[in-house]
Amino acid sequence: MNLYRVYCETHGWLQVISEETPTVCPINEVDTLRVGSDTVLKQDVKTNDEGSYVELSLDNYKHLKNSAIDIRTSELIGLGYTFATKQFSLSANAQTNILALFSTKDHPALTYPISYNTLNDEETYYIANSASLEGMYLTALATKKGRLDSGTALKELVRLAINKAEVDAIIDNR
Repeated sequence: MNLYRVYCETHGWLQVISEETPTVCPINEVDTLRVGSDTVLKQDVKTNDEGSYVELSLDNYKHLKNSAIDIRTSELIGLGYTFATKQFSLSANAQTNILALFSTKDHPALTYPISYNTLNDEETYYIANSASLEGMYLTALATKKGRLDSGTALKELVRLAINKAEVDAIIDNR
């Protein structure tokens, strides 16, 4: 664990012992933590070291773990999804686009093939027909759902943890 110095808008400067960079005030999680105020004062701090440190409550400790899970989930979603051997984006804009196309896949005004850019705009994929569009949409949907569900499963373990050791034992190896 590291010793951090953070600034809580209501409580001022505090020293916090934590495994992860604090994102919430250790005294009151609704107190705003000033962005960029965290500084590592000492690494590998033992919880029984002398000093006037505020140790994170179990709820705040769980919040840090859940924040780390959210970050990893976002990273996984950022990798996109694979369809027809090509990699496509799962950005919010890309999700809106594929949903809009899918919801009108059989509309006579929608003509095929549809040009659709791959992740990082490296090439264009041509969606040949409504069946191909449906497959692409369902693949995107299943990929995102799977990544969100895997984060939710980890967060359920965090919710069930009764102490910091149990929270620490939850490893996000996705």
